[in-house]
Amino acid sequence: MFRLIRIAFTLGCLAGLAWFGTQVRLGELTLYEHIQAIGESKASKDLVEGTKQKVSEVSGLGQVVRAKADKVAEKTLAKDDGKPSDAVSENDRKALRKLLESRQ
Repeated sequence: MFRLIRIAFTLGCLAGLAWFGTQVRLGELTLYEHIQAIGESKASKDLVEGTKQKVSEVSGLGQVVRAKADKVAEKTLAKDDGKPSDAVSENDRKALRKLLESRQ
């Protein structure tokens, strides 16, 4: 029951906001018309173009980084001889084995 009331309240608020944005004048324009005018301004168009340009630069940089990471991965896999990359002392191996056996 509470969920139904909450949904009805939310829908009522959204409907009220939509009505207010399209019907109530704030100066010469409604809220919707103000937002539309801002979206069509030169400053917002410059912002969109600048953002697109930066995204394309970052995207290009991401491709370069991925290519270098792939090369490093290929070199690493080529060197893989099945041995662990870190040297582990025999005492550490025994301690680990003892710990694992105690958990069983």
